[in-house]
Amino acid sequence: MDSGNSSPIRFKSAPSRGGVVENITYRNLMLHETRQAISMEADWKSRAMARQPTPPPANPLPVFRNVKIINVSGDAQSVGVINGLADSPVEALHSRTARSPPTPASASPTRATSISPASRWT
Repeated sequence: MDSGNSSPIRFKSAPSRGGVVENITYRNLMLHETRQAISMEADWKSRAMARQPTPPPANPLPVFRNVKIINVSGDAQSVGVINGLADSPVEALHSRTARSPPTPASASPTRATSISPASRWT
């Protein structure tokens, strides 16, 4: 993934949209000058959506599960965010050989900015 991409591994939905994202594999990616490697947001809102009344939740709520991240490396500024919902946590994320090279002290590539709720992370 070349520079300028803010989140190369990205899923987004909103409680009112619902939907299922499952059985996805990211393999052999080299990230270069990205802001964050991962963005999984089950309560995502655009600026326009944030100004509107909140619609009722869908049935089912957004579901992110069985996502594999294998052999991903590079120099992202942070691992990123993984945010599920209290009633629909991100499930079964698997990570193997994900790494980044040494970076300046101001960057934190080995820590996620946020992970909530999530289950079965390996």
